[in-house]
Amino acid sequence: VLTGAAGIFEGSRPAGLPEDRIQEMVDQSYLLARLFQELGYVGRCSIDLLLVGRDPESARIELIECNGRWGGTSIPMTLVNRLLGDWARRPYFARELVIPGLCDVATQEILSCLEDDLFDVRTGKGHFVLFNPGRRAFRPAVALLAFGDSQREAEHLVMQEATERLRKLALRAGSQIAQTLAPTSGSTTRIEPSGTSDHSSWEIGSEATTTAR
Repeated sequence: VLTGAAGIFEGSRPAGLPEDRIQEMVDQSYLLARLFQELGYVGRCSIDLLLVGRDPESARIELIECNGRWGGTSIPMTLVNRLLGDWARRPYFARELVIPGLCDVATQEILSCLEDDLFDVRTGKGHFVLFNPGRRAFRPAVALLAFGDSQREAEHLVMQEATERLRKLALRAGSQIAQTLAPTSGSTTRIEPSGTSDHSSWEIGSEATTTAR
Protein backbone atom coordinates (compact mmCIF):
# COMPACT_ATOMS: atom_id res chain seq x y z
CA VAL A 1 0.00 0.00 0.00
CA LEU A 2 1.58 3.29 -1.15
CA THR A 3 0.05 6.62 -0.13
CA GLY A 4 0.52 10.24 -1.15
CA ALA A 5 2.28 11.76 -4.12
CA ALA A 6 5.62 10.44 -2.82
CA GLY A 7 4.31 6.86 -2.69
CA ILE A 8 5.07 6.25 1.01
CA PHE A 9 4.84 2.57 1.96
CA GLU A 10 2.24 2.09 4.70
CA GLY A 11 0.85 -1.41 4.47
CA SER A 12 0.26 -4.66 2.66
CA ARG A 13 -2.62 -6.31 0.81
CA PRO A 14 -2.98 -8.78 -2.09
CA ALA A 15 -2.38 -7.03 -5.39
CA GLY A 16 -5.29 -8.71 -7.18
CA LEU A 17 -3.44 -8.72 -10.50
CA PRO A 18 -4.23 -11.07 -13.40
CA GLU A 19 -2.55 -14.48 -13.02
CA ASP A 20 -0.47 -14.13 -16.19
CA ARG A 21 1.02 -10.83 -14.97
CA ILE A 22 1.83 -12.34 -11.59
CA GLN A 23 3.57 -15.27 -13.26
CA GLU A 24 5.54 -12.89 -15.49
CA MET A 25 6.82 -11.01 -12.43
CA VAL A 26 7.65 -14.28 -10.68
CA ASP A 27 9.66 -15.44 -13.70
CA GLN A 28 11.65 -12.20 -13.92
CA SER A 29 12.31 -12.22 -10.17
CA TYR A 30 13.47 -15.84 -10.35
CA LEU A 31 16.02 -14.99 -13.06
CA LEU A 32 17.36 -12.15 -10.93
CA ALA A 33 17.56 -14.40 -7.87
CA ARG A 34 19.47 -17.02 -9.88
CA LEU A 35 21.97 -14.33 -10.91
CA PHE A 36 22.53 -13.36 -7.27
CA GLN A 37 22.97 -17.02 -6.40
CA GLU A 38 25.60 -17.42 -9.10
CA LEU A 39 27.41 -14.42 -7.61
CA GLY A 40 27.49 -16.18 -4.24
CA TYR A 41 24.56 -14.59 -2.43
CA VAL A 42 22.65 -16.83 -0.02
CA GLY A 43 19.66 -15.58 1.96
CA ARG A 44 16.40 -13.75 1.65
CA CYS A 45 15.86 -11.52 -1.36
CA SER A 46 13.10 -8.90 -1.51
CA ILE A 47 12.41 -7.53 -4.99
CA ASP A 48 10.35 -4.40 -5.71
CA LEU A 49 8.56 -4.03 -9.03
CA LEU A 50 6.20 -1.52 -10.63
CA LEU A 51 3.61 -1.92 -13.35
CA VAL A 52 3.87 1.20 -15.50
CA GLY A 53 0.68 1.95 -17.39
CA ARG A 54 -3.06 2.30 -16.90
CA ASP A 55 -4.05 -1.25 -17.84
CA PRO A 56 -2.57 -4.08 -15.74
CA GLU A 57 -2.84 -6.42 -18.72
CA SER A 58 -0.53 -4.33 -20.89
CA ALA A 59 1.47 -2.33 -18.31
CA ARG A 60 5.26 -2.52 -18.48
CA ILE A 61 7.05 -4.32 -15.64
CA GLU A 62 9.87 -2.26 -14.14
CA LEU A 63 12.32 -3.70 -11.60
CA ILE A 64 12.98 -0.97 -9.02
CA GLU A 65 15.35 -2.47 -6.47
CA CYS A 66 16.33 -5.60 -4.63
CA ASN A 67 17.09 -5.81 -0.91
CA GLY A 68 18.92 -8.65 0.78
CA ARG A 69 16.52 -8.61 3.73
CA TRP A 70 12.87 -8.91 4.66
CA GLY A 71 10.76 -6.42 2.72
CA GLY A 72 7.72 -4.42 3.80
CA THR A 73 5.29 -7.16 2.78
CA SER A 74 7.49 -10.08 3.90
CA ILE A 75 6.32 -10.20 7.53
CA PRO A 76 2.54 -10.01 6.94
CA MET A 77 2.64 -12.44 3.97
CA THR A 78 4.77 -14.94 5.89
CA LEU A 79 2.49 -14.57 8.89
CA VAL A 80 -0.62 -15.22 6.79
CA ASN A 81 1.06 -18.23 5.18
CA ARG A 82 1.74 -19.72 8.62
CA LEU A 83 -1.77 -19.02 9.87
CA LEU A 84 -3.69 -20.15 6.78
CA GLY A 85 -1.21 -22.23 4.80
CA ASP A 86 -1.51 -19.87 1.80
CA TRP A 87 -1.78 -16.08 1.90
CA ALA A 88 -4.18 -16.16 -1.07
CA ARG A 89 -6.82 -18.23 0.76
CA ARG A 90 -8.47 -15.25 2.48
CA PRO A 91 -8.50 -11.47 1.90
CA TYR A 92 -6.30 -9.60 4.34
CA PHE A 93 -4.99 -6.11 5.00
CA ALA A 94 -1.98 -5.15 7.13
CA ARG A 95 -0.92 -1.70 8.21
CA GLU A 96 0.94 0.14 10.95
CA LEU A 97 -1.51 2.45 12.71
CA VAL A 98 0.07 5.54 14.24
CA ILE A 99 -2.13 6.75 17.10
CA PRO A 100 -0.96 9.54 19.48
CA GLY A 101 -0.77 8.35 23.07
CA LEU A 102 -0.52 4.66 22.23
CA CYS A 103 2.94 4.48 23.84
CA ASP A 104 1.19 4.84 27.21
CA VAL A 105 -0.93 1.73 26.58
CA ALA A 106 0.33 -1.74 27.51
CA THR A 107 0.25 -4.44 24.84
CA GLN A 108 -2.12 -6.52 26.99
CA GLU A 109 -4.56 -3.58 27.05
CA ILE A 110 -4.46 -3.43 23.25
CA LEU A 111 -5.16 -7.16 23.04
CA SER A 112 -8.05 -6.78 25.50
CA CYS A 113 -9.45 -3.91 23.41
CA LEU A 114 -9.55 -6.17 20.33
CA GLU A 115 -10.22 -9.41 22.22
CA ASP A 116 -13.69 -10.14 20.83
CA ASP A 117 -12.34 -10.02 17.27
CA LEU A 118 -8.84 -11.50 17.61
CA PHE A 119 -8.14 -14.23 15.08
CA ASP A 120 -8.16 -17.77 16.53
CA VAL A 121 -5.95 -20.08 14.47
CA ARG A 122 -7.64 -23.14 16.03
CA THR A 123 -11.13 -22.26 14.81
CA GLY A 124 -10.37 -19.86 11.96
CA LYS A 125 -12.75 -17.35 13.52
CA GLY A 126 -12.00 -13.71 14.24
CA HIS A 127 -10.25 -10.97 12.30
CA PHE A 128 -7.34 -9.19 14.01
CA VAL A 129 -3.70 -10.24 14.41
CA LEU A 130 -1.24 -8.00 16.26
CA PHE A 131 2.32 -8.38 14.97
CA ASN A 132 5.75 -6.79 15.37
CA PRO A 133 4.90 -5.32 18.81
CA GLY A 134 8.53 -4.45 19.60
CA ARG A 135 8.36 -1.25 17.53
CA ARG A 136 5.90 0.24 20.02
CA ALA A 137 8.89 1.02 22.23
CA PHE A 138 9.99 3.65 19.69
CA ARG A 139 6.74 5.14 18.35
CA PRO A 140 3.01 5.35 19.21
CA ALA A 141 2.00 2.75 16.68
CA VAL A 142 0.72 -0.79 16.35
CA ALA A 143 1.17 -3.18 13.43
CA LEU A 144 -2.19 -4.80 12.78
CA LEU A 145 -3.44 -7.37 10.29
CA ALA A 146 -7.10 -8.14 9.63
CA PHE A 147 -8.79 -10.98 7.76
CA GLY A 148 -12.10 -10.29 6.05
CA ASP A 149 -14.65 -12.03 3.86
CA SER A 150 -13.75 -9.45 1.22
CA GLN A 151 -10.85 -7.09 0.60
CA ARG A 152 -13.09 -4.13 1.38
CA GLU A 153 -14.10 -5.62 4.74
CA ALA A 154 -10.48 -6.37 5.69
CA GLU A 155 -9.45 -2.77 4.98
CA HIS A 156 -12.49 -1.38 6.81
CA LEU A 157 -11.68 -3.46 9.89
CA VAL A 158 -8.18 -1.96 10.14
CA MET A 159 -8.76 1.61 8.97
CA GLN A 160 -12.11 2.21 10.68
CA GLU A 161 -13.03 -0.36 13.32
CA ALA A 162 -9.63 -0.99 14.93
CA THR A 163 -8.45 2.59 14.51
CA GLU A 164 -11.48 3.96 16.37
CA ARG A 165 -11.17 1.44 19.20
CA LEU A 166 -7.46 2.11 19.70
CA ARG A 167 -7.90 5.87 19.52
CA LYS A 168 -10.46 5.73 22.32
CA LEU A 169 -8.16 3.45 24.33
CA ALA A 170 -5.24 5.88 23.97
CA LEU A 171 -7.44 8.81 25.02
CA ARG A 172 -8.60 6.96 28.15
CA ALA A 173 -5.01 6.07 29.03
CA GLY A 174 -3.90 9.69 28.61
CA SER A 175 -6.78 10.92 30.78
CA GLN A 176 -5.92 8.43 33.54
CA ILE A 177 -2.26 9.47 33.52
CA ALA A 178 -3.20 13.15 33.68
CA GLN A 179 -5.46 12.53 36.67
CA THR A 180 -2.77 10.50 38.42
CA LEU A 181 -0.09 13.14 37.95
CA ALA A 182 -2.30 16.10 38.88
CA PRO A 183 -1.35 17.60 42.29
CA THR A 184 -3.88 17.13 45.08
CA SER A 185 -5.86 20.06 46.44
CA GLY A 186 -3.88 22.28 48.77
CA SER A 187 -0.44 21.07 47.71
CA THR A 188 2.41 23.55 47.56
CA THR A 189 5.59 23.58 45.53
CA ARG A 190 8.96 23.94 47.20
CA ILE A 191 12.35 24.76 45.69
CA GLU A 192 15.38 23.71 47.72
CA PRO A 193 19.13 23.76 47.13
CA SER A 194 20.81 20.39 46.93
CA GLY A 195 24.41 20.02 48.13
CA THR A 196 26.67 22.26 50.20
CA SER A 197 29.07 23.69 47.63
CA ASP A 198 28.78 27.08 45.99
CA HIS A 199 27.62 25.31 42.83
CA SER A 200 24.56 23.74 44.42
CA SER A 201 21.95 22.20 42.13
CA TRP A 202 18.28 22.88 42.76
CA GLU A 203 15.50 20.39 43.28
CA ILE A 204 11.87 21.14 42.56
CA GLY A 205 9.24 19.04 44.28
CA SER A 206 5.75 19.03 45.71
CA GLU A 207 4.50 18.31 49.19
CA ALA A 208 1.72 16.19 47.64
CA THR A 209 2.68 12.59 47.01
CA THR A 210 1.59 11.27 43.62
CA THR A 211 1.99 7.99 41.81
CA ALA A 212 2.12 7.20 38.11
CA ARG A 213 1.51 4.01 36.19
